[in-house]
Amino acid sequence: MHTHAALCRLAADCGVHILCQKPLAPTLAEASELLANIGSRVRFMVHENWRFRPQYRQVKAWVNAGDLGDVRYCRLATRSSGLLPDEEGRRPALQRQPFLASLSRLIIGEALVHHLDVVTWLMGPMQVASAKAAHGLPQVSGEHAATILLSGDEGRWALVEGDYAAAGYPSAQATDSLELIGQRGSVRFEGSRLTLLSAMPQEAEYNLADSYSRSYAGAIAHFAQCMRRGRAIRNGRCRAPRCSGIGRSGLRARRPHRRMIFRIDVGVTAAMLAGETLDVLDIATRRSSCGRGARK
Repeated sequence: MHTHAALCRLAADCGVHILCQKPLAPTLAEASELLANIGSRVRFMVHENWRFRPQYRQVKAWVNAGDLGDVRYCRLATRSSGLLPDEEGRRPALQRQPFLASLSRLIIGEALVHHLDVVTWLMGPMQVASAKAAHGLPQVSGEHAATILLSGDEGRWALVEGDYAAAGYPSAQATDSLELIGQRGSVRFEGSRLTLLSAMPQEAEYNLADSYSRSYAGAIAHFAQCMRRGRAIRNGRCRAPRCSGIGRSGLRARRPHRRMIFRIDVGVTAAMLAGETLDVLDIATRRSSCGRGARK
């Protein structure tokens, strides 16, 4: 993450549009400074890919079609036993990704940022009402579990939670659980099964490994299409500087520029819990002012 800001500035100086993996920067202050420096010179998207998983695309389609009515509650959780020792005393998550041990913001910055993005995508702008993190494993610097309560307009609220030391859950890949409740119907996703509970119920099974791969491909394809067609990036600018919460997407798409895409393949959005502060950045800047001479 410590190379992101320098590389993003270099790309912007060259008029190259940017798709940056998380975390954008180690701190909110550094991320804000980066945005101020880049300004509107290039299009800038954080590679927030969870919303491109097929099961969540289907949930969004049901919401947009009105199958749930007004959605008033959402719970999205993730569980893994990857930080617990296996039969040989090894901790699978740290075996696969040793850098996790040194992260000062672990499950929030590494995982729950995806879930925060999905929840606000499904339910609209929300604010952080409260948050709690658990630091119970000496083998890691950051929190292994966290719970974040979000509130929105008209009584909408959501719960985002995760635990990477959940005994009995798979260690290889964290599993998601979703519950979405509306006035006319509800949605439940558990394991690999997605269910619409309504007057016309539906069910679907998903290959989780395939969904994982398609989420990356979908995010990248979305960015490329926005560049080519001048469309707004769905992962628009979102600011939540303190406990005030998760702000609205802002910037509209301008004319496209046919320039190379510069991708920093290290992470996605920045979500940070430090004491009483939850910071979420999910940004997209506008067209490059340096690219006016580019071929149309």
